[in-house]
Amino acid sequence: MVALIRVVIADDHPTARKTIRQIINRSDDIYVVGEAVTGLETLHLVQESQPDLVILDISMPELDGLEVAERLRAVHSPVKILILSAYASKDFAHLVSELDIDGYLLKDDAFSNLGEVIHRIVAGERGFFSQKIGANNET
Repeated sequence: MVALIRVVIADDHPTARKTIRQIINRSDDIYVVGEAVTGLETLHLVQESQPDLVILDISMPELDGLEVAERLRAVHSPVKILILSAYASKDFAHLVSELDIDGYLLKDDAFSNLGEVIHRIVAGERGFFSQKIGANNET
């Protein structure tokens, strides 16, 4: 039996959440345990459902994705964190390193490799998984 990877999707755009879920549903071993619209809702859902990985958008109401990541790390949550964003800025990439985020992927690249990136992060790989901000060079 294949072990399931439990994922929470956090994005304030319904279309983005639906698309991410559709991409994840292509994998037999990745399961969406919940979806959140706001940063506070994300924190509650992660605590409640104990997923293996949370996919965070940077721009969300109440708390943005970076603030959510910071709070999760402050309480030593074991959840892996993947930022899925439209922003290709090196400034955001630098913040990701400072906040101990496991991965950063541009939304433009998600359609072709989100499932693969989730597997790589859960296996312990870390870094930037989009060419526009520098290919993954951390381990």
